[in-house]
Amino acid sequence: MTAQRTVTEAAAAALPLLRRSLHAIHAVILWLDRAIERHNQRLALAELTDEQLADIGLTRRDVERECRPFWKR
Repeated sequence: MTAQRTVTEAAAAALPLLRRSLHAIHAVILWLDRAIERHNQRLALAELTDEQLADIGLTRRDVERECRPFWKR
């Protein structure tokens, strides 16, 4: 029975690490989901005509600035 108790204690001790790991993985997945959604929105924005952009109060230059990679801003 001592061996069984040791295994249970070891599993209980590993549980917080597992929870933190799952939380970190979940956070990365959420970040990727948001990044993909922003990318898709920018692609859609870049496809709008100048007239459509004027309707929503943007210029082609605004769109180019928004769609530029962050490392080139």
